Amino acid sequence: MPEVWSFIAPRPATVPVEQVHILLYSYFPSVPRGAPRPYVWRLLSPDRVGVISAMRPTAAKARCHELAAGTTLEFSLTYKRVRSVNGGERYVTISSMPELRERLIAFAGQRGAAIGYVRLDKMRDLQLSGGDRNIRIPIVDASGAMLVTDAERCAGLLASGGPGTGKAFGCGAWWIPQIMEPDA
Repeated sequence: MPEVWSFIAPRPATVPVEQVHILLYSYFPSVPRGAPRPYVWRLLSPDRVGVISAMRPTAAKARCHELAAGTTLEFSLTYKRVRSVNGGERYVTISSMPELRERLIAFAGQRGAAIGYVRLDKMRDLQLSGGDRNIRIPIVDASGAMLVTDAERCAGLLASGGPGTGKAFGCGAWWIPQIMEPDA
């Protein structure tokens, strides 16, 4: 059965949000320098980061999850709602729940899941600052439910993130509370 791994990592207050992805590499020491990032992450609280990967991490409390076709999974998602296409010539923007739902249906449908319910919870800006840079990323928080139609492809979907860009900043990770939160 296909597997994905999840764990909760502490985020020291001294690590800015824009550098969390660098800290998380320490849980995957076998990844060669320059290789694609083997995980996606999401800030769960100011001091906790949720991580999902198809590769087994070295985290002490990492949990392995097997996926099966026919399973309904509730999800939450932080999605970068504005992105450039073709080098900045055109922008794709999510400004309503129907647009978000349509995008998620198409994305998940090609990757082993069928989207049922979707709720756009909030549109907001993620503010990042470091050194002499201030970054504002328009994001949307959403929640909903998906049906696993192809377990192998859906495992890849969860482990590689989700639709859109901004994964280095914690955007795009499908977070499945019922299997990824220890107390859910």
